[in-house]
Amino acid sequence: MEKMRNFFKQRWKYYLLGYIIGYILPIAIDETIDIYHLMPFKLFSLLIGVIMGTAFYYGHMKVALFEGAFRFIKYSIIIIIVLVLSVVLQDYLMTKGIDISIFVGLPKKG
Repeated sequence: MEKMRNFFKQRWKYYLLGYIIGYILPIAIDETIDIYHLMPFKLFSLLIGVIMGTAFYYGHMKVALFEGAFRFIKYSIIIIIVLVLSVVLQDYLMTKGIDISIFVGLPKKG
């Protein structure tokens, strides 16, 4: 538990900056803004926060280029898989009449 506490104590600023960018990005892309798109905890924002926070942290710490790049690529691949699975789940639930697009953070067009 102490290891996780130190982990987040060192990196929370970087993850917060990445989360804010990930939160604003879908709002900037979507033309219509309604109250549902302003939901504070969206999967897209959290995942982008992890990717960008990791990139900012290892860029700031000046670790070996290959180590930082490897971790960035590893997290990016995991997050792309999670996003693809969430979009597939979103499409499946949409056919059943359940809209979870506000939780995913990528609103459906049209």
